[in-house]
Amino acid sequence: MPKAIDKVITPHQMVSAIAMAAVAVLGLANPSIALAAGTRAGTMINNTATASFDPGGGTTVSVDSNTHTMQVDELIDTTVAWGDPSDVVTTPGSTSQVLTYSVTNTGNGVETFTLGTVSTIGGDNYDPTVTSIVIDDGDGVYEPGIDTVYVPGSNDPVLNPDQVLTVFVISTTPTGLADGNRGGVLLTATSNTGTGAPGTSFAGAGEGGGDAVVGSTGGDGSDDGYYQVSAATVALVKSAVVVDPFGG
Repeated sequence: MPKAIDKVITPHQMVSAIAMAAVAVLGLANPSIALAAGTRAGTMINNTATASFDPGGGTTVSVDSNTHTMQVDELIDTTVAWGDPSDVVTTPGSTSQVLTYSVTNTGNGVETFTLGTVSTIGGDNYDPTVTSIVIDDGDGVYEPGIDTVYVPGSNDPVLNPDQVLTVFVISTTPTGLADGNRGGVLLTATSNTGTGAPGTSFAGAGEGGGDAVVGSTGGDGSDDGYYQVSAATVALVKSAVVVDPFGG
């Protein structure tokens, strides 16, 4: 804090200095201004400002303000990313074709998300027929009968801050497609608390009973993945020739 030397500070000036210091400290504690998403929602922050001054005679006097307590609001943010290294090869009429995605809670509180798909995204050659969304059991490998089939509103995934969830989209490839045709599927993850323009606030809806505030992603995320058709055909021709010199 600034220090006045060889100057007498009145009680009124001292109180003003404390108030200004308190405002500065509280500004740093305001989650909408300076706190990163890594600061857990619901955390209580105590702030006390201290004013130090020299009233003369070389003696420094320090006075503390009252302690102000505030709660960190929840920041709602998420990202979705397609995880396959390249287009997933499929053939016309194939079923149970798998695309892999990751859903990350980039906010600072526990959040529940609704998952969805869009196969009519445009810019591709055909629309895959999505048959299910499957939630991975944690090993990153699609295992029918082991991984959980997602049912909206029944088993919406609940993610901790920075938690990453692997999600599989299972599709059928239509018949009659040409070699090299591409089909895309968009996976979406939407916060159940709320979405909207960054800064939109939902009073009392955050973790710990504080407010929930929409972050830069708008509270939802999406990414598209692609299949590519391999329509090559293989013809087999078999012939037999007797080589036994005795005609066997």
